Amino acid sequence: MSENEEKPLQNIDLINERLKIMRFAEDLVSNFDRLLLSKGASLMLVLSSLIAFVVGVGVWKGSRSPDWWDNFSNVIFNLELTPFMDWLSVIFLIAMLLMLSITTTQGIISKLILKYESLISLHEGKNIEKSYGSEQINEMVNRSIRNRIFSTSLTLLALLLQLVVLIRGSYDNISEIIRIFSLSFVLINFSYLIKKDSVEFNTSEKSGLVGAYEPEFHPSILSYPLTEILLTICDPLLRNRIQNLIDEINLIKRVKSENYSHFEKIVLLHYLHDEGRMTTTNLIKKIKKTYKIKEPSIAYDMKLWSELIREIHNTCGPFNRLMTRTLQKNIDDLNEIRDSGYYFDVDADDIFDKRGSLFVQLINASEKKRTVILITQSAHTVPEVTTHTIELNPQGKEMMELGNRPWKTDLERREVIMAAADESSAWIWMKIKSKLPGELVLNIRLEDSEGHLIDGRTLISLSRTPMLKRFSYMTSKIAILVAFLIPLIRLGWWSLSAF
Repeated sequence: MSENEEKPLQNIDLINERLKIMRFAEDLVSNFDRLLLSKGASLMLVLSSLIAFVVGVGVWKGSRSPDWWDNFSNVIFNLELTPFMDWLSVIFLIAMLLMLSITTTQGIISKLILKYESLISLHEGKNIEKSYGSEQINEMVNRSIRNRIFSTSLTLLALLLQLVVLIRGSYDNISEIIRIFSLSFVLINFSYLIKKDSVEFNTSEKSGLVGAYEPEFHPSILSYPLTEILLTICDPLLRNRIQNLIDEINLIKRVKSENYSHFEKIVLLHYLHDEGRMTTTNLIKKIKKTYKIKEPSIAYDMKLWSELIREIHNTCGPFNRLMTRTLQKNIDDLNEIRDSGYYFDVDADDIFDKRGSLFVQLINASEKKRTVILITQSAHTVPEVTTHTIELNPQGKEMMELGNRPWKTDLERREVIMAAADESSAWIWMKIKSKLPGELVLNIRLEDSEGHLIDGRTLISLSRTPMLKRFSYMTSKIAILVAFLIPLIRLGWWSLSAF
């Protein structure tokens, strides 16, 4: 092997060693952040409001200390109220600065790990940086780091101003002005922290980036709904691992690499497992027996799959309700579908923060291929009219035999029904964007190729912002207003008193 060939291999080995260290550090920092800072105890938000209170007391009291404080402080602190609050605010601000430094460090480590993972994948012949969602992930990570640095800068400014107050003393006019501007920076930081969406992400866990960003694109017509939704919500790193599993399964089954039919059944098994329809032992045995996949493999990573199925539920509520209705069908329901020759079902989300989805399920229960037109109309959405032309395959062999097939267990019935539905059905996934908050009326029409109405639905949806987010926005606006008003009022009062 030449020197030029050995060098990339040595670099990859070095990168792998660095990744191990970085993942260990990131795991510690992200767990600390999750438990105490951004989530869990939410110390950053609690501490920022406490700092605002402490500095605010110092601004309010000025040189006046109440009698009860004089009696109390002589015993323990031997400090008047305002100097004590200045010292306490410095301690809290230092703690806040350390917390923000931890979260910023975690974001920078995650960014470096993403960079190294891209280099490793490029060495293996796959360019993750050019894969779907990579740009959004990098943008999300960079934005999160910028946000954390901005909050850190505000805290550092407030800390420096409070240190100046301690050096100068607490009771002259200059110190009063400095303390007021310190309070303004603290309130701006509090306003920023309570308003911004807390994006929790890491790369030390396989599912650490799932849900950390919102994909801008998704397929409209799904042939393998579970698989295609799963690949859409996954970040590029995890999608690459899942694609490797799909390739392994297709190699075992000797089908083309773009064939998702076998992997779809594995996702369905995990979907049913997450619903409590089968035990973990039965799930693992079933996958091993059918696909001969050796451990360790992400096919058996129950924690990862639990997170993925949970994200499917969070992202695609209408799809999960359609899935539930499909999997609960009995023989009478199936016979009715076959008699009518088609099945049409639709469900929609309420729209939160201009985000929502609509799912349609179509099943062709006839023996001929059908072309249908799906039209969605609403005066309250953008665009107002959406049209899909869909070709539905004729009912498959499993669909024809469903009415006569005995089922030994409820689990077998669910597996067979979903497999038959996939063979003869199409799923349509649309995102809903409302023009204004309020009630939306959605009209969904199903027509044949000649424009004759086959079936239709009218749905009512709501466009609104979650109550907790509305409260956060209102609190943020009040804090930022106070942050700007206090210096103006105090400076105006001092200007008037000077004359």
